[in-house]
Formats: sequence, structure tokens, C-alpha cells
Amino acid sequence: VLEDPQTIGAVVHLVQQVLTNEQVVDKVSDLMQLVFSLPGVRAAVLAGLQDVICSDAFLQTAASFGMRLIGTEDVTDAATELLQAAATSLLEDALVREHAREFVLSLLDADSLQRKTGDHLRGAVVRLFNPVAWLRSEPTAASAGTLREAE
Repeated sequence: VLEDPQTIGAVVHLVQQVLTNEQVVDKVSDLMQLVFSLPGVRAAVLAGLQDVICSDAFLQTAASFGMRLIGTEDVTDAATELLQAAATSLLEDALVREHAREFVLSLLDADSLQRKTGDHLRGAVVRLFNPVAWLRSEPTAASAGTLREAE
């Protein structure tokens, strides 16, 4: 009987009617509040949900679903559009622009940044004009720091 297309259509229509009926939604909401107010029910439900969420099967399924969802063209397009609109809106904000300008100026005024930049520029010029001498030279403090950071 449940395999009959007319029966399936009727059941789907009935479920839609029930789920969109305001009185039914209110009664179900009241019932759920009553059930969750009973001692121990809330803690038991939360513990059960935590167990399910922490299970390997759930994590695998959630990761797989997330990857498939992110990979869809609609989601990618919507995310791209949203991020572009947000970036444009942010960059058009005068207060944000002023804070960004102040931040860049404070970076440019920092002595340590100026020293590092100068050391890196000097190193680039030395390598450009005399790469053999650079390979034989002892590392400077700046280049040694750069090598440590790269490692």
C-alpha cells in the first residue's frame, strides 16, 4: 500500500498540512517544553547528542557532507558573491579605511620593520649582482633569522 504513488502523495500532503498547521506546531512546542522540563531528560538528551556528535561515524558523515556541499557550484558561487560584497562594503567604510591607513603607517614607522626590510633589500641586491659571493658569505643576523623562520 505504501508503495502506491497515490498513497505516497497523500501521506506527503498530510504531513505537509500537519507541519504547517499553527495549532499543531504550538501543541508540539508545548509538549517539547514539558518533556525537556522533566528532571534528567535534558541531561540525558544532551549526553546522547554529545555521544552521537563525537562518534567517528557521525564525524565521517559530516565531513563527507560538508565537502560535497562546499564543492557544489551553487554554494561556491554564493560564497564568492557574499565574500566579494562583504569585502567591498568593508573597504567602502570610511572608519575601516582610516584604521587600515593608521595601521599601515604605524607598521612603516616601526624601527624593527625598517631594519628587517633594509636587510632583506640589501641581501636581494647582493644576490642579484654577486650570487657567488652571497653563497660564500657568512649569514647576517637578519638572514639567519629568515632561514630559521623558513625552517
